[in-house]
Parts: sequence; C-alpha cells; structure tokens
Amino acid sequence: MLRLNRFTEAETFLKEAIALDEANVAEKSILVKRLMDYSTLAQFTSPAKMDTLANLKWAEVNLQDSYTELADCLLSQKTRIKEAESLIKKAMTIVNKEFVIPAYQYQSLISLSRCYRLQGRLKEAEQLSKRAAAIIGQDPGIGKSDRASSDYELASCYFEEGRLGEAEPLYKRALALMEEEHGWTDPTCDLVRQGLAQCYKSEGKSAEAELLLHARVGGKQYTSTSTSTSTKL
Repeated sequence: MLRLNRFTEAETFLKEAIALDEANVAEKSILVKRLMDYSTLAQFTSPAKMDTLANLKWAEVNLQDSYTELADCLLSQKTRIKEAESLIKKAMTIVNKEFVIPAYQYQSLISLSRCYRLQGRLKEAEQLSKRAAAIIGQDPGIGKSDRASSDYELASCYFEEGRLGEAEPLYKRALALMEEEHGWTDPTCDLVRQGLAQCYKSEGKSAEAELLLHARVGGKQYTSTSTSTSTKL
C-alpha cells in the first residue's frame, strides 16, 4: 500500500491490525500470568507451559511489527512525525523485553533513526542506525531488503551530516541489495538510486549522477522518477 502512496487506506488497515494484535497480546498475557501465579517452576517449564509463553512472545512480535508499520506510514506522510515517534517507542518497549527475540530490535531501530533524522536529530539517528547495523551484521538470516534498509538509513544520516565519503559506499551497497531482491525498476530501488545520485552531485560527480538516473535497462531507456530520500524502503 505504501508504495502506491495510499496512506489513508494503509493507516486504516494498520490501525485495525493493531487493535487485533493488542487484544491477542492481552489475552495471552492473562494466560501466562495465571500460569506464573498457580504453577511451580517445574510445572511452568513443562513443554505445554513453554508453548504458552512462546505464543505470547510471537503475539508481542506481531504487535511490534504493526506499531512499526503504522509509524512508517505516518513518517511517509512527513507531517505526523511525533505520532510516529510515539508508536516506534511502543514497539521498542516490546522488543526490549527479555523474552522477545533481540534481532527484532533492528526494525524499530531503523524506523526510530528515520524519525529522528526527519527531525534533524542526526547524531541520535546515526547511533540508532549503527545499533541496527550491528544487530543485522550478527544475523546472516536477515534478508537483503532489511539489510538494504539499514544501509540506506545510515547512508542518509551520513549524507545529511555532510559525510559524503561514508555515505556513498552504503548507498551503493543498499542499491545492489535492492536490485538483487526486487529488480532495477522497483520503486524502492529508484529511491536508493536517488539518494546515491544526490550524493554523487554533492561530491561534484554530476556525470555519474546523470548516468545513474538515466540508465538503459534491457535495451530500454529508464529514467528515475523519485524525488525524495525520506520515503520508507
């Protein structure tokens, strides 16, 4: 939905998802509390009881995803940044819980970095992006799109700080990952291409920028159309 800029529809859908996820978490939290209140440690660690705890964990993960997705929707509109920040912090509260898989932190870290970057809080954004990159670097199972999103966000922080030499290789790597995952003409590739082109222009590499934005793909002329480096990957 976000790729089509159908923000109102996406927001409605995600709010409904959050309501369902919150109800699911509340229900499973009650079950876990009852087990903790009325079970001995040996009983609580039995396979059936551990399944109940695992169900709560995954319900929390789904809720965190929904909070983050709605926050990204709001950030893409660029006028509701504070609302987005509140949702991301709710997501962070969930992923910081002891029994939630730590790797899930990177999604919320990238979104919160973007939120801070859009507010001009570049140093805070940079630190969050680096934390996300560190988590991703330790997990080879994380997909190319998420790796590209992490690279793109850190590159954007560096670019806005004027650290062009550090931004360029990250934009390049993000673009390569996105092209492998989605193909050259995908809107997310177009977005990263625009970021790299802006970086080239700021470095005085106008020819490289123009070549990047007006490339030939499969014998056909392709012109990049994105105009912002702030849209979610």
